[in-house]
Amino acid sequence: MVAITIRMQYLRGKLATIRCGKGAAIMAPGVKRIALEFPFKNHNGAMGPRKFWQKYMPTLKYHNPDVQMDVHRSSDPMTPSTLTIEFDGDRKEVLNSPHLKKTPHSCETAEKEAKRTGAGKSPLMS
Repeated sequence: MVAITIRMQYLRGKLATIRCGKGAAIMAPGVKRIALEFPFKNHNGAMGPRKFWQKYMPTLKYHNPDVQMDVHRSSDPMTPSTLTIEFDGDRKEVLNSPHLKKTPHSCETAEKEAKRTGAGKSPLMS
């Protein structure tokens, strides 16, 4: 078994990443649900949604506990990768994962979506 100090150093780094890492954003008050759907296998542009789910969704959930976040992994490899954002008043925005060879950098996409949805920076990031 690994020594407790080594385990604590590892966990401290993970917690610091969740508190103030990439994705530490407070969503606009009108956002009520985020649904992510992608196939189990990495076909048809599934790597981007998978990385979002693994790296950024825990941080978003930490800063937005009242927003419901659902992930659906389909066994059908031809399932399109989509991110659905539901707002108050039954308004939905569906973002499809691009299947192009050249895609914009994730930071550019995140900034564009933050402006469009009215998301703000976490107070911990200031």
